Amino acid sequence: LRFVAGFELDSPQARFGGLSDLHVFEDGRILAISDAGEWLLADIQFDPASGLPTSILNARMALMRDEAGEPFPDKESGDAEDLAIMPDGRVAVSFEQTQTIRIYDLFGAGPMAPAQAGPPLAGTLRLNRNRGLEALMLVGDALVVGAELGRRAGPLPIWWVPIHAVEAAPPVSTIRTAPGFALTAWDYDPSRGQVVAVQRFFAPGIGARIRVMAGASPEGRQALRLEELALIAAPALVDNVEGVSTQPLPEGGSRLFLISDDNFSEEQKTLLYVFDWPAAD
Repeated sequence: LRFVAGFELDSPQARFGGLSDLHVFEDGRILAISDAGEWLLADIQFDPASGLPTSILNARMALMRDEAGEPFPDKESGDAEDLAIMPDGRVAVSFEQTQTIRIYDLFGAGPMAPAQAGPPLAGTLRLNRNRGLEALMLVGDALVVGAELGRRAGPLPIWWVPIHAVEAAPPVSTIRTAPGFALTAWDYDPSRGQVVAVQRFFAPGIGARIRVMAGASPEGRQALRLEELALIAAPALVDNVEGVSTQPLPEGGSRLFLISDDNFSEEQKTLLYVFDWPAAD
């Protein structure tokens, strides 16, 4: 990966923080979610000469809603972790702790509209309650969901579920992470046919380490096999990266956006990093 830009995001608003995933549209709009059940919208400003991102503008927030159109009463019920943009422009969001998927017509009906129940998943009772449906992406006409950690060591389950499914889909594939690392996000780059995933390590006295991984999207019940693109660790400034968004570049290759979750802590930072992943020679 080639470093492009880095931002530390901050706000005097106490509600700001906890950003667990993002999607960056081709026009520079950012849609992010927080694990306290909120939307964040903002715009990236680009230098007209170089095309490089220079600042973040027009940030605004809104409460996410449940199926009754009510804000989530607590973090446990509104623990939004990852998002995917559906073919019709609606937004699918995975929630850990409740281990559910909800669908939002955010750009049509607006943020006040109630959520719709997304496709159900079977086998989620085996998941660690606070380390559940952490990764979500759209591949073709299916939502692909990955767990952060299971209850026991071993490969993590992956669900491939059609976006209009009504019957609970069981996990059909797996992914392995390096020892000490957990899956926190992924996105699919259709221009390359590649999955880009983020794996996070943290230990007291050592701090955070982030692996950015990539691999071809598997078919059927094959395990997802990824190779390391980058390891971000000290002395680089690194924090709890939980979101990734990919975007094809006009000249080929991809641009990756990574965002960190500060856990609403003054000791952590909300970092937005931008990398370019050049096309293969």
